[in-house]
Amino acid sequence: MNTKYCLERLKYHGADSAACVLSEGSKYEMNIVNGEMTLLRTTFDQSASLRVIIDSREGSASVNMIDEASIDEASKEACELAAAAERDECNGFAEEQPPEGFSSGPESPDTELMYHRAMEFMETLKADYPTISLMALYMSHVFSASQVENTNNVNFSTRRGYYMTDVEMLAREGEEASSFNYTAFISDNLDKPIIECSSIGALIKNTAAQIRTTAIEGSFEGDIIFTPDCFGSLLDAYVRTFLADSALISGTSPLKDSLGERVASSILTVRSLPTKLTGGYFVTGDGYKARDCDIIDGGILKSFVIGRYASKKTGKPHSYNEGDCYGVDPGETPVCDMIRSVERGLLVSRFSGGAPAKNGDLNGVAKNSFYIEDGEIKYPISETMIAGNLDKMFRNIKEISAERTDFGYTILPSVKITGITITGK
Repeated sequence: MNTKYCLERLKYHGADSAACVLSEGSKYEMNIVNGEMTLLRTTFDQSASLRVIIDSREGSASVNMIDEASIDEASKEACELAAAAERDECNGFAEEQPPEGFSSGPESPDTELMYHRAMEFMETLKADYPTISLMALYMSHVFSASQVENTNNVNFSTRRGYYMTDVEMLAREGEEASSFNYTAFISDNLDKPIIECSSIGALIKNTAAQIRTTAIEGSFEGDIIFTPDCFGSLLDAYVRTFLADSALISGTSPLKDSLGERVASSILTVRSLPTKLTGGYFVTGDGYKARDCDIIDGGILKSFVIGRYASKKTGKPHSYNEGDCYGVDPGETPVCDMIRSVERGLLVSRFSGGAPAKNGDLNGVAKNSFYIEDGEIKYPISETMIAGNLDKMFRNIKEISAERTDFGYTILPSVKITGITITGK
């Protein structure tokens, strides 16, 4: 890979300043669908992403080949697009930083161990969970090597390898079946059986209990305990809706002026940990060495999650962090005690709904979930509507579990939130 050649061609075609990312990688895939091996292959890929600025105008181009002819053609395209773009003084590239190389994880797969873990998992399900129907087990090893360089003397190299496991299942007894359920996790080794990793064990038990469901009658306001699998999607929606580039540039976020103020329950601390998690990153998309950061600390907003452009556009502090890779600090309450504290509500492990409104209003369907009354799980529910507002929901977090689940790309607890509208048939 030759990033210097990329920059030379971009300058040749008229760039005032330029940045490029060259990547090469491989992916070993093992797919098992309905008990049959359907795919076993290794694929290789390479790509180039080029950006230029000409007279405060920005243009970009991408290509999936990194030979000189492809790079030259993409360089010409990026400069032509920049010449036709509108001027924006906020355009620019990452400032000079010391050159650095990063590496993590295995660069090649242990294919025999991957196969062993897959067969072991299917045998365990067959022996211990006969009602579970494994729809699909996708296992892969991913390796990528990338070089980031720009005309401000930024030069980073990264080499990353990891395993990814995706499990899809339902429970079946006779002609009756549960709703589809799934989870995924990333790891840098295969030291443990799949059933002991991430939330797999809990997912299997919950799915097995959901073959026969009951509809909730009417509508009420109650408590919801969101499992780690489900809370991750809520947290991501919260950050994207209120704290990220688009929401702050457009001015639609109700939290746009809340830095340093209380925005959530005092028991909530959210961190972004890209440099510590297996599924993280070392360099941001805009060319900075990534930094871990506290987003919310004890309910206080400590950082927006914005890049260089949004920072210049809004005047708000650059986070040097793209979000994701969330780590939520554990609470002091075991999940079993959280359930005992619910007078009437739900345990929700999957949520299906559209993107939240700009003000945070959110509604959708609770799936793979259970009805709780007087501190006891009563029965699995058929699809039930839940509605709330993300801003209010995060302020109404009442309990956070002592247990956490490590997905490799996030580390999350279960979270109890009050005052959510729950609607049955």
